Amino acid sequence: MANQYSFGLGCCDDKKKILEVTAIRSEIIIHEICHAIAKMGHGKRWQDRMQKVAIVADSNDPDLSKKLRKEIEIYRTTPKENRSGKEIYFDIAKVIEELVFAGETVDIDTFPESYRYNRGFHIGDIGGKKFYKKYKNIRQVAENALIMAKREYVRQKKIMEEHGIDPLEYD
Repeated sequence: MANQYSFGLGCCDDKKKILEVTAIRSEIIIHEICHAIAKMGHGKRWQDRMQKVAIVADSNDPDLSKKLRKEIEIYRTTPKENRSGKEIYFDIAKVIEELVFAGETVDIDTFPESYRYNRGFHIGDIGGKKFYKKYKNIRQVAENALIMAKREYVRQKKIMEEHGIDPLEYD
């Protein structure tokens, strides 16, 4: 069976080399292409591929290069087993906010498992039961993050409309 990775913004079937993206942003497409090449997870092979793209982007698109390097650094510097609940919960809130602002539907029933898998917690000592034991409030955090993200989205959309900016055309 093919490995698929998805948070709603992108998905990679690494066997068929098929990418699906719901938000057309360079960093998402590059992220998924690196999965197609490097296979599962965000380990050294994936990070090396991202780094190669960041180097090319240095001269063409410094902002993109910075975004890619920031993402690489996140995966490189924080061992999964050592992440505090606060770090995980903050990351969950960030992921949910990105999904809401991209117009994606967040399914609270499936989000925790998708998060666990996509962030690499299915590998090694922190898989399955240990993950849910260590981060027992993950569902409640996700629910609260979803409420807050929706409120912020509505607030920002209202401000944009008040200033005559079409939220659908704004990037």
